[in-house]
Amino acid sequence: MKVPLPNPTGNCALATASRVDERAVEREAHPVGGFAVDSTMATPPNAFILNANDYGLHAPGDQAIQALAEQGVVTSTTAMVRSSRWPVAARELRGLAIDVGLHLDFNSEFVYAPSGRAVSSIIVDCWLRRLKPVTLRTQITEQFDQFEQAMGAMPAVIDGHQHVHQFPQIRDALFDVLAKRYSAVKPAIRICISRRNRGVKAAIITALGGPTLASMATSSNCSVNSDFSGVYGFAENADLAGLWKQWLSGANGEFTPSRPLLIACHVSTERVNEDVIGAARVAEYRWLRSGEFKRLCREQNFHAVRWPTSG
Repeated sequence: MKVPLPNPTGNCALATASRVDERAVEREAHPVGGFAVDSTMATPPNAFILNANDYGLHAPGDQAIQALAEQGVVTSTTAMVRSSRWPVAARELRGLAIDVGLHLDFNSEFVYAPSGRAVSSIIVDCWLRRLKPVTLRTQITEQFDQFEQAMGAMPAVIDGHQHVHQFPQIRDALFDVLAKRYSAVKPAIRICISRRNRGVKAAIITALGGPTLASMATSSNCSVNSDFSGVYGFAENADLAGLWKQWLSGANGEFTPSRPLLIACHVSTERVNEDVIGAARVAEYRWLRSGEFKRLCREQNFHAVRWPTSG
């Protein structure tokens, strides 16, 4: 895929039909990631999207995402457009075969300087419905504007920093904005439902709005993933090979390009001291670059795909 260049007029009212045509052509040209599928397998290959979260957070993270996209490993990334890096970082995505989406942000250091806001406090506010809907819609619209001004296209997918996009009030405001902003073609929506037992943390994330968000996305004709993984404790010494084998095992051809498994990753070429999961990002980057990772994907009959288009 060649990421669309910024619109020289600066107009955010972009042509939806041309955007989706471009994305369809790009997917036909780049159907899989950078590792071959074993054609001798008895069952059809399983499709997964590897999404790198937090694009724009810092330069080493962006460089890692770009390198993995060049290798065909990462097929999607979601951007923190409130970051001062975003306009420059967006230009660095040109020419890469990768879907670029919006990482809705209500609590990072880019929104609440200097160190961000605890997601637990947002959970309380959302469940008690303390937030003002008009303010949420304004903040979401601003982030869509920032994305489109830099990329010249609508986001391929929407997710949220620490999964805030699925919380009550925020998800309502999000779909209000989507309905006003786009007609037949809309961005895909990341659904944070883990459909297998993948631990307590994954179960909590699922419970924090996943089923309701999935229903809203389907009703709005948005493309979605059929399962979600990549959740762990971000320990520096985590057994990534073991985790990935667990995440990929047991599939029997049920993950198709139109209903793929989505796996989230967090990567960086080097540790950034201010980044609380900086060491884990470096470890993930090294794992995803390894031959062992590619062998595991072949053994488990998985291949990387891009987001399906809606409409």
